[in-house]
This record gives sequence, structure tokens and C-alpha cells, in this order.
Amino acid sequence: MPEPTPAKTTRIAILAAGISSRMKLPANAAAMVEPDLLRQADERAKAMIEVGAEGRPFLDYLLYNCRAAGVTDVVLVIGRSDEVVKSYYGQKERGNEFHGLTIAYAYQDIPFGRTKPLGTADALLHALLSRTAW
Repeated sequence: MPEPTPAKTTRIAILAAGISSRMKLPANAAAMVEPDLLRQADERAKAMIEVGAEGRPFLDYLLYNCRAAGVTDVVLVIGRSDEVVKSYYGQKERGNEFHGLTIAYAYQDIPFGRTKPLGTADALLHALLSRTAW
């Protein structure tokens, strides 16, 4: 595998508020999936579902690749009540240190009358507008 090229910027926004709605399986397929994985899909943002032999959150792999590419500052767009992400990467709004990265949070709220956030463009807008993150 070729070496990653250095990043042209040291900042990145990662949209991590996904609620795993498409990962929830119909009952007849659930028998083929480990119960713990189904539980995680029901209880966590999909970025925090554990994968790999070490059971690390999926988001870890993305963050490690960001660091390898020269990124130093990360804004994670999460749901306001996402305590799983904050308990893993740090409780502060900004300035959380994680393996050579500095992590801040921006929040994508679920609008009244909806059960899910608005989508990718809305998440990116929250990252760009977040004063605490940048």
C-alpha cells in the first residue's frame, strides 16, 4: 500500500451523528448477526459500533488515517445526547486529546417532528457554523 500523502490542511470535519437506521436488520436476518452487534446498532451512532479483532469503534480507524495524513484538528459532528462518543473521545466541547489529534464537537439536532437528523448537508453546516469547534 502506498504511503499517504500529507494533508493540505490540518483540520477536518467528520460527520459522526448517524443513527444506524439502515443497519437495523429485519427479524429474519437478525439470527445471522451477533447479538452484541445488534445491540450496538440499536444503542449507538454507527461510528461507535465496534469492529475488528480489538473491538475498537469504527471511527477510530478513520481518525488514525486522518492522523497519518497529517490532520491534527478534528471536529466530530454528533447528536447532542451522544454520550458514547463523548465518553470515549473526551467530555470537553473542544481540546480533547486523542492519539495526537485534538477533537472538538459540533451538534446536529433532530428537528421537531422528525425522528432522524436532516442529513449530510445539515451535518456539514453545523460543523462549519460551530464556533467552539473551529
